[in-house]
Amino acid sequence: MKSWIPLLTAVAGLALPGCFVGVDHDHGDGVFTVEWSIDGATHGSDCDYFGAAYVDVTLESRYGTEDYAVVECDRFGYDFHAPPGRYWVTVTMMDDHDRDVSTTIRTDSYDLFEGDSEYVVADFPPDSFR
Repeated sequence: MKSWIPLLTAVAGLALPGCFVGVDHDHGDGVFTVEWSIDGATHGSDCDYFGAAYVDVTLESRYGTEDYAVVECDRFGYDFHAPPGRYWVTVTMMDDHDRDVSTTIRTDSYDLFEGDSEYVVADFPPDSFR
C-alpha cells in the first residue's frame, strides 16, 4: 500500500487548478534583479507606514513592456528572466486597492547578456509617497 502513496500524491497534484511544477526558461536568458527600498531601508514596517501593500515592477525595453510582476512590498526584490537585450525597470508602490501610493521610479538602462545578471535598486525617499 505504501508504494501507491507517491503515485496518488502526484496524480492529485496534477488535478489541482493553477498548480504548476516549474517555469521553463531559455538557457540563454539572463537574470535582471530588481530591489527596492524606502529611504535606504528594507523594513516591512515602512511599507505599512506609507500604506504600500504591493509593488508593481515592470521590465521594459524599446519594444515596450517585456514582463511585469505585482509582489508584496515587504519582499523588497524580484527577479526577471529575460533574453539578452537592453532593459530598464519601472517600480511603483501600491495600496491594497491597487492604487498608486508613490511616484514611479524608472531605473537607468542596462544591457543584459546571455547567461548574465544585472542588479538594480530603486529607492523611494519619504517625499515620493502621496
